Amino acid sequence: MSPPLDHKPWASRFLRGVALGAICCVAIAGASLIVFWDADFYAVREKYEHLKLAFFGEWQAENWCPPGRDTESCHQISAFDAALEGAENFNFFRSLAVEGTDIEVITGVAFATALDVVSGAPSNLWCYINDGNGAVSRRITLAQVQAGQAASFTDFGGLSDSEAQALPLSPERLGALAQSHCQFTDMNPAAQ
Repeated sequence: MSPPLDHKPWASRFLRGVALGAICCVAIAGASLIVFWDADFYAVREKYEHLKLAFFGEWQAENWCPPGRDTESCHQISAFDAALEGAENFNFFRSLAVEGTDIEVITGVAFATALDVVSGAPSNLWCYINDGNGAVSRRITLAQVQAGQAASFTDFGGLSDSEAQALPLSPERLGALAQSHCQFTDMNPAAQ
């Protein structure tokens, strides 16, 4: 003869499920209260966007300060924009040495306004080397990028022999430097 099966009444299982569900709901509500405590609508949106970025990697963080947003970073951005009101044409440069030579590849980025600097929206980028030192030097442009467009690399292959000999490096080496040393992605994260 087999031992009797342990039959629990359905009511106790139901009540246990209701109790576990209630505990989960209270825990979720408590966590939400902690996360969203004293948060304005924009902060809730940012938390959602950061969560979306963490799980799906689609969203790029931006300095997003609409009217009415009251945070320290928005105050700093407003102060920066107010201090530079009317100022135009901001240019920033970064150089990268070419190993084995005394040449540096310089990448420049231009912003039309202070707000463009804050939001990371450059109007154009360019990359060049300087040939010569002192008062007499020439700038050799390797590549350029206009806002919203792909990089345009200088074609050194179409130079005459005398023009190619006047370059500090071979046309092939200059083309390779443009590909390897122009820092367009570092200077313009939005292009990634």
